[in-house]
Amino acid sequence: MSELKTVDNKNGRDKKLNIFMWAFMVLGALFTLFLIWKKDFYMENSDIASDMILGKLLSQEGGILSKNWFYSTELHVIHTQLVYKLLFYIWPDNWLMVRLAAAVIFLILIVSSFLFMTRALGLEKEGLLAASILTWPFGQWYVRIVTFGQSYVTYFIIAFISMGLFFRAVQGKKRLIYAVLLAIISFAAGLGGVRLLMICYAPLFATSLVVVCFAHFAGFAGWRGAKEFGTSAKAAFIYALIPFVFSCIGLGINRKVLCEKYHFQDQFRETWRDFSFSRILDTLSDSLTLFGWHAEVGFVSWQGLINCLNFLLIVGIIISIIFVYRKFWRFQPIVQLFLVYTGMLTLITTVVLSCSNKYYSYYWLPVIPYFLVILGIGVFNAGKDGIREIPEDKADITNSIPENTDDNGTKNKTVADYIGNYRNVVCGLIAAAIAFASVSVYADPNPQDQYQDYAITDAIEWLKNSDYEQGFGMFWSSNVIKALTNGRIDMHTVMDIDHIDDITSEYPWLQEVRHTEELPEGRFFVIVSARDYDFGNQSSAMIFGMSDHLVYGSDSAYIYGFESMDDFVNARNALW
Repeated sequence: MSELKTVDNKNGRDKKLNIFMWAFMVLGALFTLFLIWKKDFYMENSDIASDMILGKLLSQEGGILSKNWFYSTELHVIHTQLVYKLLFYIWPDNWLMVRLAAAVIFLILIVSSFLFMTRALGLEKEGLLAASILTWPFGQWYVRIVTFGQSYVTYFIIAFISMGLFFRAVQGKKRLIYAVLLAIISFAAGLGGVRLLMICYAPLFATSLVVVCFAHFAGFAGWRGAKEFGTSAKAAFIYALIPFVFSCIGLGINRKVLCEKYHFQDQFRETWRDFSFSRILDTLSDSLTLFGWHAEVGFVSWQGLINCLNFLLIVGIIISIIFVYRKFWRFQPIVQLFLVYTGMLTLITTVVLSCSNKYYSYYWLPVIPYFLVILGIGVFNAGKDGIREIPEDKADITNSIPENTDDNGTKNKTVADYIGNYRNVVCGLIAAAIAFASVSVYADPNPQDQYQDYAITDAIEWLKNSDYEQGFGMFWSSNVIKALTNGRIDMHTVMDIDHIDDITSEYPWLQEVRHTEELPEGRFFVIVSARDYDFGNQSSAMIFGMSDHLVYGSDSAYIYGFESMDDFVNARNALW
């Protein structure tokens, strides 16, 4: 009876933990939506706003791609603009509502696709813990790029679905269906550009090669169980090859066909830089700071104290990684495959980012969810002998690790046993670290980024209350104005603020192509930001001499108004 009671207590504890994780997930999603609602005006920037502008354009034109748009380095075939387009039919003049509704949709898709992947691995609890974290705004860059900005959200979703299909196919479940779906999804991903090939399909193919090589070595060494392992390795190779090949085919069409019809730049212009071990260490460190570390806060402040808690979370992640890979041979083969994939993804990401001339710390974001899965594996398998019993006939190939026992054969208690016994408490501490980090992000949501311009919000507020419907500005002042005025003000992005009458000064980047074909008619304004020009040096721009046309001025921005393009040209020519 006492043994039965213990089992019931354990089941009850696990049930409560599941309820807690689901509740934590929902609370995180609600907090993310609250952050977007309250901070949208101060977090929006021209890069993020461009996808919404494209979505609005597509709602007017129809279709999924536009020839009237300058894309960036990727042709977004399956991307956020498709959701924005549909939502603009519902809220054509409320861009904040469109962003909030899109956030709800994408959070649901992130969680669903992520659980689809982890359940294929048999990691239901581990996946649930990680998924509950992904709904929280725990890091400035995570909020900026994924949950608020939504720039990477489709990459997350497509990668999770692809990996879920791959793991199911390898295990022999409806292989033909999963293979066809993998081919279709990877082909569509390749049409958009090289990113998903780099963050998903190439590392997956590299993983399969590692597994095949190990299987070949096991056969060469004559290990028992090598034949069965070799069969699984061949399946992994086949189902990794399919998305790799089809994504390459899609990428080939992108570079040879679609580039002739649509406007986007080539990512293959990037170059390698010199190799450096110090940069490798710095790059790896950047990956861990994305878990909520908040830079530029007071050392002795409430946000500084939250950093201390966050430091413990980072240490916990590192310990989990070490623990899990030390116990590698005690996991199910499909979990081992996942761990090899995560290792290859981390290795490739580290080398590429540390040796690339173009690097931002947020490039690590696609790897972060897999680290969270490993954290979950560490938490839920601490104190266990492993998640599977190792057959004796495979002892050689799995290299079973003997138990930590005393002379009487009794298993000694370890730190792992302690964590396993109090895993609910550990999960609570992880949740607390994530929640407090999210509160810190809410207080200061914008990461330190030299390319952003947050100081012009007062000028945008003034423009919202004006009757201007057309304007000119440099990139970081342009698209954000259109987004925060609900599309009322049509902004031209230019490269030279003094020659806006020259169509060639229009910037061919994340704006409508028609802006390079025709100049606006009627009244317009020109916004000059302190980020782009030196207000203390009036000779840095000719427009500073047009003081008669100054309609707004502050420490962060000047706005000049003109009745027509001829009015601007005459005012400029008068300075010569």
